[in-house]
Amino acid sequence: MILKINWKHKERYIKFSGLFVVSVLFMWSWMAFSTNNADYYYYQNMFTRIQHGVTYYAVESGFYYLCKLAVSIGLEYETFLVIYSGVAFLLISNSLLKYTKKPVFVLFLYFCYPYILDIAQIRHFMACAIFLYAIRYLEEFSIKNLIKYIACVLIATSQQLIAFAFFIFLLVYVKDSRKIIKIALLAMTFLFVGNRLLLNTSIYRSILGLRDAEIAYAGGLSISHFIQYGAFFTFLLCFSFYIYRKKLNPNNMLFKICMLSAIYIPLMLIDFQFTRFFRSSLFVIYVYIIEGLDGLKNKNNQVVLEIALSVCLLGVGIVLFGFGSGYFESMTVPIFTENSFWNQIFKLFSFLKLPKRERG
Repeated sequence: MILKINWKHKERYIKFSGLFVVSVLFMWSWMAFSTNNADYYYYQNMFTRIQHGVTYYAVESGFYYLCKLAVSIGLEYETFLVIYSGVAFLLISNSLLKYTKKPVFVLFLYFCYPYILDIAQIRHFMACAIFLYAIRYLEEFSIKNLIKYIACVLIATSQQLIAFAFFIFLLVYVKDSRKIIKIALLAMTFLFVGNRLLLNTSIYRSILGLRDAEIAYAGGLSISHFIQYGAFFTFLLCFSFYIYRKKLNPNNMLFKICMLSAIYIPLMLIDFQFTRFFRSSLFVIYVYIIEGLDGLKNKNNQVVLEIALSVCLLGVGIVLFGFGSGYFESMTVPIFTENSFWNQIFKLFSFLKLPKRERG
């Protein structure tokens, strides 16, 4: 359960758990009731076409059949979105409570980046939620855990094809973390150097879903954008490595996921959409870093580093989604101005503030 009572520290735990529940509900409400974002009208139109008997749509089969099931029981897309996003947040909440003592801090970092993107990209959000839930099956190798992890990845792939990338994390079963670091560095270097050649092969293009696409190398991201994203992702990985070297977080499973995530950074040079590969691991990276900082003996240093991390992520959020950014007009403004739930709340408060003579 999300909200439970630790009787030894009852009042403090209730306050902490209550803040977590409020944070989850707050973030869920902006996603569940969003009525204008990059993908909203696409999915709404898909529901309408399913209602009229259209049997094909360019989405993964698992997501399509979920939508078809929703239509068959009389749900509109708006109701489906409320349920779909709610299930994803439940999976995320369950995992955060399992792996970190500071889930609210993790949610804050996620809110800075990439929460706004996930409000629109709900299939990717669900795939990430399933992956975060599935990592518990990577803690210790067994045939049972292996089957469960593979099943979760296949379910995630049925929602968003890009989730096939989660199979790389089966390497987490390798016990030696140093071997994982070497594998990640070699694979990342190979992709940086060999991407141009690999893109000439039909197999590689098919794996990335680029079989018939026109490829302009680095065309998805400008060089400046690649440097910005690359610097941010590298900062997080270096922070994770620092925590590993200082032995501040004993959870090597999480660390190995962090390191293996680096393999996908070179793919950003091919297309901007491939930032999703790395984004998929951000919850894990945030958890690992936060739990590592909590292991510092000098609490003053811990507070300073936590503030620095918060300021850094807040800066990333402002640069990417704030005024003047490429996303501000297309995503930030529509998401935070067109929400059926919050618009009603704001209208209610506006009505209550009106002088009595103006009412009615």
